[in-house]
Amino acid sequence: MPPLVGPPPPIIPTPDSIRSRTAGGRAGAGGHGRGADLPRGAPARSAPGSPGGAGADEPTGTQVGGYSDGRAGTVGSHHGHDALRDDHTVPAEGGRTAPPVPPAPPGPTGEQLVADEPDVSTSAALRLAAAGRTRRGKRGGPNEDAFVVVDGLLAVADGVGGEAAGQIASTLAVTTVASFRPQYAADPRDGLRGALERANRTVREKPREEPSWHGMACTLDVVVLGRQRDTGKTLFVAHVGDSSVWLQPGRGRPRRLTTPHAIKNGPLLNAIGLNEEVELDLLEEPVRAGDRVVLASDGITKVMTPEQLDGLMMELGSLSPERTADALVDAAMMAGARDDTTIVVADLVADASPR
Repeated sequence: MPPLVGPPPPIIPTPDSIRSRTAGGRAGAGGHGRGADLPRGAPARSAPGSPGGAGADEPTGTQVGGYSDGRAGTVGSHHGHDALRDDHTVPAEGGRTAPPVPPAPPGPTGEQLVADEPDVSTSAALRLAAAGRTRRGKRGGPNEDAFVVVDGLLAVADGVGGEAAGQIASTLAVTTVASFRPQYAADPRDGLRGALERANRTVREKPREEPSWHGMACTLDVVVLGRQRDTGKTLFVAHVGDSSVWLQPGRGRPRRLTTPHAIKNGPLLNAIGLNEEVELDLLEEPVRAGDRVVLASDGITKVMTPEQLDGLMMELGSLSPERTADALVDAAMMAGARDDTTIVVADLVADASPR
């Protein structure tokens, strides 16, 4: 099935409005200025380009979520005045679903921008049972993280650019990747390359419409469970920036798959929207039922050591993705995270249902 995401925020263009063109010039990425919780409740948004600076107890942010049984969630953005709580957890069941985002149109040269979903695909050996959660850091301002959980695809982005620009960059990146549907490509590696190249062009061209967004960029990590090649047997990972992806075989000792594209406690060296051509790491890992994959923005890795994270993930191995995401975000907040923290946890489970 194609990924389902809800209607994007008003300031984010629908895929039909996204045009493929070469971006001129060079956009730089500044320091990370993230922060806003994603509460439950009806989505609402402040005016485009409105300044950040909400207090630590006034959540503002954007999320793209899903459900632990593989059903898609919704796209939403939230302002503190409508907040019911100062965090957001994607529920395991129930909730609201929305119509699918239409696929992006072909570029002016007829290039294929969206992978075709096969009319008939083989039954997946595995599926991803996933949950995500994000919370604003103590630094304040809008939450510049975004995540997406859809059928066979997980993504986490961490925006850069200050004010609303970082939030726009991260939301554009994850929604563009989700609408591209790289998990349905004959070779998911090619699908991921195309999806991230498309996200990079989209983030670079948006400042032409609003000069105050110049310099916006984001990190981006995408994990897909292929639906044609090595169906349900291999995880494919695309990595840009300083967020992290771990594989936890049998929910035991985790192994970090990604290497940060940044100087320790320094600036990003690589990001979506930073350069005309995106540089990405592409990885693939065989998986089996009982394995777990964890994606995280750098809010947690800045305040916890690798040893602490490994021990905590092992300790949480027996919990559900929802409770594990809760615990990891809570641990980051207790450790004093100033940056926004986003966690997506997905278990590989047997899928006997025909596709």
